[in-house]
Amino acid sequence: MREEFARLNLEPDVISYNAAISAHAKAVPPDPAGALALIESMPALGVQPDVISYNTAISAFGRAGEWERALELLRELPSLGLTADSVSFTAAISACAESGQSQPAVDLLDEFRA
Repeated sequence: MREEFARLNLEPDVISYNAAISAHAKAVPPDPAGALALIESMPALGVQPDVISYNTAISAFGRAGEWERALELLRELPSLGLTADSVSFTAAISACAESGQSQPAVDLLDEFRA
């Protein structure tokens, strides 16, 4: 991606990275590892991932049936200096729901409402 931006004399920003992360999340099958790899590559290129970057990765893990990894990402947000928002919790709850994990989904909803 960076090479294509350089060819066009453009600098990728968080919005362009988030679009690419979203492509990994929406791929068939979803590619959560690819989404996370993009996020992890961003700081070295001078682009800081934001909560949208991580929300999209949480969704990718959910779509891939990796609900536990989705919850891990949600829990990592504070250590990254990011605050989970309603989209973060909704993505994590959806990840649980898609994997038939009703109790973790209810627990997240309770946590979000608290």
